[in-house]
Amino acid sequence: MPVTDAPKPLIEICVEGIDGLLAAQAAGADRVELCASLVEGGITPSLGTVRAALERAAIPFHVIVRPRGGDFLYSETEYRSMLADVGALRDLGVAGVVVGCLTADGAVDEARMSELVRAAGPVNVTCHRAFDMTRDPAEALEALIRCKVGRVLTSGQRDTALEGVALLAQLVRQAGERIIILGCGGLAPDNIGEVRKRTGLTEMHFAALADVPSAMRYRNRHVGIGGNDLVLNNEHAAELSWLEPERLSFLIAQAFYTRRIGAIEAFIMCFDQDARYDSPNFLWFRERYPRFVYVDRVVVATGARGRGHARRLYEDLFEHVQRAGHTIVTCEVNADPPNPASDAFHAALGFAEVGDAVIHGGKKSVRYYAKLVAG
Repeated sequence: MPVTDAPKPLIEICVEGIDGLLAAQAAGADRVELCASLVEGGITPSLGTVRAALERAAIPFHVIVRPRGGDFLYSETEYRSMLADVGALRDLGVAGVVVGCLTADGAVDEARMSELVRAAGPVNVTCHRAFDMTRDPAEALEALIRCKVGRVLTSGQRDTALEGVALLAQLVRQAGERIIILGCGGLAPDNIGEVRKRTGLTEMHFAALADVPSAMRYRNRHVGIGGNDLVLNNEHAAELSWLEPERLSFLIAQAFYTRRIGAIEAFIMCFDQDARYDSPNFLWFRERYPRFVYVDRVVVATGARGRGHARRLYEDLFEHVQRAGHTIVTCEVNADPPNPASDAFHAALGFAEVGDAVIHGGKKSVRYYAKLVAG
């Protein structure tokens, strides 16, 4: 669908917090998506942040309603919290909310999405990139239309809009006037014209992320507050692997399941077989199992050990795995240097050894474990 002499597309900027909103507004954005914790792909900001934004915003903003990072299959309590947030945001008078719920088999959860739309009342409703995790995008779009969702944020089920340009064009044609396709994914001044010409998009979404140094002069290097997952991970990089902020953000977006305890006490990150992940351990399992969940990293801060955090994270994972219809949870444990405590811990949880490998050019030996989880 070529575009010639068409009006300028509406530009939406995804921001974290009130300062991000004000910066986007000053830069000329037409609309903002207001989030917290973009490192997790965006979660619900506080009501205090929303109130401050309403006081200062001169452009409309839509607020993401997402109770956690990870996938979009929510427990009943998580879903009820989303309904409550949508109602509260509606009553505050925001211009829109951004939500997304899927079923375990990768379809739009029409019952929940319809109820969220009803709860929003006159407020605009956008389905976020949960759409990009659906199995059948054409049917998912029809489902959102049936739910009376106003727009859908998508990169064409690829990492970037350029990669997903064919599907984006198809979705624009399928949508017609029934729903707005809000294109996203690696958009920049040097490619927006091409993407728009090849798709016919009328609304485009950017995340203009930049690290800004803190004005703090004193730093206590023994305590991490903010970017906590990254701090905790990199303190244990010898057992896990060092992560840069961009890599962590990418992994969280790919994750099947992530959880943390406290500010910096413990966290876990897991992937299922559909993740775009190049870890040799993950790939070992993908070559052997058509469907599985892989525990990529679980770490407990030194000062928080002995409190049962790791077991608590695993038990919550197992419940999530069952709800999603998975039956196999996998992981790896270092063989050289040996880690007898981890071996014993995983054995007590019901994991059994299923293989071993030497990776990273012979620098590391690992053992692979799997556990059957009852459906």
